[in-house]
Amino acid sequence: MKATKIIACAGIAVLALLGGRASAQNIAVKSNALMLAAGLPNAGLEVVTSDRTSLDFSVFGGYKPYTLDIKAVGVQPEFRFWLSGRAMAREYVGVTVLGLTYDMRIKDKTYDGDALGFGLTFGYAWPLTARCNVEFAAGIGGYLFRHVQHSVRDNQADYIEQGYDMANASGFKILPSKLSVTFTYIFK
Repeated sequence: MKATKIIACAGIAVLALLGGRASAQNIAVKSNALMLAAGLPNAGLEVVTSDRTSLDFSVFGGYKPYTLDIKAVGVQPEFRFWLSGRAMAREYVGVTVLGLTYDMRIKDKTYDGDALGFGLTFGYAWPLTARCNVEFAAGIGGYLFRHVQHSVRDNQADYIEQGYDMANASGFKILPSKLSVTFTYIFK
C-alpha cells in the first residue's frame, strides 16, 4: 500500500508542476473500456508537456467484480513520446509505472499484498472527432510483488506479527503492463 501511495503522490505532484504549461487544449480525460468490462472502474488524465510528449495518470479499482472475491486499487502514471510529432495523435511509445494493492481469493487460496512495476507500452491514438480519440495500447513490464498467501482454512492470526501482516511470498514476474482500448475526451 505504501508503494501505491508514493506513486499517487508523485503523479499528482508532476501534474501540479506542469499545470502552468497546460492550457485547455492540452488536457484530456479518459477511461479504459477493457478495464470497465473486467469490472474495474477507472479514470485517467493526460497532460501535454511538449509537441512530442505527454504525461498520462490513471487510477483504477474494483470491489468484487462479477461477484469474484477480488479487491484491487492501483495507479499507473505513464510518460509518452509521440512519434508523429503531435501529442495525442497517432503512434506513441510509453514508459509506465504501476502501483497496485490487492486482496483476492482464488479457490481456497487468499492473496493480500502489493505490487510495484515498470514497463514499456506501445499505442496508437485514432482521432474520432476534433475532441474525441480512441487509443489502443499494449505493453509488457516487470513487477515486484509481496503478499500474504494462505489457505482459507489456515488460522490468519499465524500471519500477523505485532499487528502487521507478515508477507510470506514475494518475487518478480514479467507480465503485461498495459492492455487498453481507451476513450479520450480532449478539452479545447
